[in-house]
Amino acid sequence: MNKDILYKLAKGLGITIVVSSIVSISLGIFFSNYIAWFLLATLLQFLAFYIVGEVIKRNNSKKMAEYLLRQSEIQAQQSATVVCPCDKRINTTLPIKFNRDNTYECAGCKKDIVVNIELKTALITTPVSVNPIDTPLLEEHVKQLLAKNNVI
Repeated sequence: MNKDILYKLAKGLGITIVVSSIVSISLGIFFSNYIAWFLLATLLQFLAFYIVGEVIKRNNSKKMAEYLLRQSEIQAQQSATVVCPCDKRINTTLPIKFNRDNTYECAGCKKDIVVNIELKTALITTPVSVNPIDTPLLEEHVKQLLAKNNVI
């Protein structure tokens, strides 16, 4: 066994013995029979720890079930519309999970298709604040081109 586990076990048993001794000495003064009170106090402590442990296990399993339910709900919301690479180009909407390979069978060609999830970057541009057609520079440039081609 691990040293930490043995240390915690010895510490827990030590605390149990100390509490049982205090209870048995306190009650043994009034009712005598020290050993019976010691055994009863020890038994009640083990019973209380068992009940508390079971309550904690149930609460943890309930929280884990709620967590898994929320996780599956979130994963169900993530879907994408994909196009089959076959000649029929059939659109299919399917749930996407990022932690595994996403495959589906195309309804048209009946082949297994894998969905590759790729991250791409795109440049964000800001719109021009002035209308480029209204600028005098553009008008002059157009007049020069028209004059050069003898249109004017």
